[in-house]
Amino acid sequence: MPAVDAGATTTIERRPSLRTILLTLLILELALVGALYLLGWFGTAGALRWAASALIAVLPLAIACYLTVSHRFRLSTRSLLILTSLFAVFVFLTVQPLYKALDARRGSRELLAHRTWISNYSSNDNYYFFLGYDPRSSRPNVAESPPMPAWLRPLAGDRLTAPVDATIQEVRLNRDAQAATFVAHAARFRALNSVSIRTATLSPGTMQRLQLAWPSLPSIVRVHVSCPVPTGWLQSLRQVKTVSIDSGSRTLKELSRENVAELAGLPGLVQLDLRRVRVAAGDLPLLAQSATLRHLTLLISGPDADEVRKLIVAAPQCRIFGVTSPNQPLRQLSPASP
Repeated sequence: MPAVDAGATTTIERRPSLRTILLTLLILELALVGALYLLGWFGTAGALRWAASALIAVLPLAIACYLTVSHRFRLSTRSLLILTSLFAVFVFLTVQPLYKALDARRGSRELLAHRTWISNYSSNDNYYFFLGYDPRSSRPNVAESPPMPAWLRPLAGDRLTAPVDATIQEVRLNRDAQAATFVAHAARFRALNSVSIRTATLSPGTMQRLQLAWPSLPSIVRVHVSCPVPTGWLQSLRQVKTVSIDSGSRTLKELSRENVAELAGLPGLVQLDLRRVRVAAGDLPLLAQSATLRHLTLLISGPDADEVRKLIVAAPQCRIFGVTSPNQPLRQLSPASP
């Protein structure tokens, strides 16, 4: 039996513990995030940017899960705390910003899925400038949500192309599905000030749901609607300051007497545009009953001239514009100042 040298030493290889590996991963992830933020690495080429995004978002968590499973879930208290911290960093840096960014666009993304026209700017600025009246003067300014960290944008892809719900100013509704989606997310559109509705392609039930939704949309100051307008529907536009009505087709249609009376009774109406729809001469005096109307645009034919002159006298506080065809430049008929 060979003799054992008393002076010899035995070398034992020690593998790093699970706690050490997890702690190293946590430190590396935090260091990489700090480097991306401070040194601007996310401004380099797209491939490197995407790779860094994937590394931050997925790799540390995937390795931690693999190590946990490979050790058959035998974790010490310290290892469990480190693993929890690693997962918390993953959620804070990846899941939370992605969720907030996507949730801020939930309404607009669903509207776009139904091919709804939406805009985060106003298309009526020139018209308001011409009139010298802007109904949005008291509209609250709603800032956009904070931008997503640059290293997450490649992972989000085209999901961020939709505008933030709180910045949408205009929407056009032409189908029932569009209107239903709009009503479902109406509270999210806090900056919305203009809505256009094509009634000919909407069902009566949809028009009724829109009618019930107006009180919950105080930011809306302008409504554009096409004929035929259901009787009683305009009465719900009590907070609206600007109303435009068109015929809904190339054939000019006549606005009903009931619709004209409803418009005259709106308590907040300041500007009314009827250049793309006919109003019977006998119904024009109803508009003089409005106590708030200050800007009126009419489509005028020869037989209407006398009634228009009477309307000018009966409503001296209102600036009246007239056209003989819908596409003509506006011509002021009354000398009244706004």
